[in-house]
Amino acid sequence: MLAVEKGNLQITELLIKNGAKAAFPGKKDTVFTLAIENGHKDIVKLLIDIVSDNGKLIDTALIAAVKKGDIDIVRILLNNKADANIINDRGETALAIASSSGRLEIVKNLIEFGANINAKGHRGETSGMLLSALNNKHPEVVCYLLEHGANVDEDDNSMLMSAIYKGYHEVVKLLLEKNIDVNSADRYGTTPLMTDLVKKRPISVYR
Repeated sequence: MLAVEKGNLQITELLIKNGAKAAFPGKKDTVFTLAIENGHKDIVKLLIDIVSDNGKLIDTALIAAVKKGDIDIVRILLNNKADANIINDRGETALAIASSSGRLEIVKNLIEFGANINAKGHRGETSGMLLSALNNKHPEVVCYLLEHGANVDEDDNSMLMSAIYKGYHEVVKLLLEKNIDVNSADRYGTTPLMTDLVKKRPISVYR
């Protein structure tokens, strides 16, 4: 594992040729995942054929690459049949992780390879991914998801309230196109218009 950790491709290749294993049954940490976590693309490419019959390992590696934000390794894994809809042990999809982190290019690639934009989160909600991206100040990701078919609950105005409060004009426009109820109030009795007035922006500017 030391050669991989140090990113030494030649030594890694030599060790593999002499029987070094890239993965061990039952082990969570493998040489392959170590290469991904350290961003060693050349070693990932070297090892991908060795572990290609281990779909679970490749899928788990995709989660690690998404968390790291390494678009090149994400593409390598997706092109080698990693499951774009993989869910980690916390019930998060790869797409949800990328969205909440604001990694737009990874979001695009996951969707291109079939990630379900409306997959339910661990609590059974479909809008959690959108709200998480919004609350983490990634409006460009929210816009992309909405433009590519992300669903929102028409009766739940939490996203609209949050977008208005943060002043995300394009997000508000897209949400209004989804027919969200602009007159529904939150548990405190606050409506989107009230929120907008507090921010001193007339809601008509979003139309």
